[in-house]
Amino acid sequence: MNQQVGRLPETPGPDLAVKIMSIILWTMIVISIVTICLMMLATIIAVVFVILDISYDWSWMLSIGKT
Repeated sequence: MNQQVGRLPETPGPDLAVKIMSIILWTMIVISIVTICLMMLATIIAVVFVILDISYDWSWMLSIGKT
């Protein structure tokens, strides 16, 4: 009568898989949050350019392929 009731057997293989999936999940969440923040920053910069009527000469972009 030395058994512990309710104790689950050790499963090192699936435990490792769950740990790896958890790391991947949190990595994806962090990357998503950083991407959203960068998009918000780009939007804010674009709105500032529009509100302050800042224009930029993009003609040099058109000449890149012609060289």
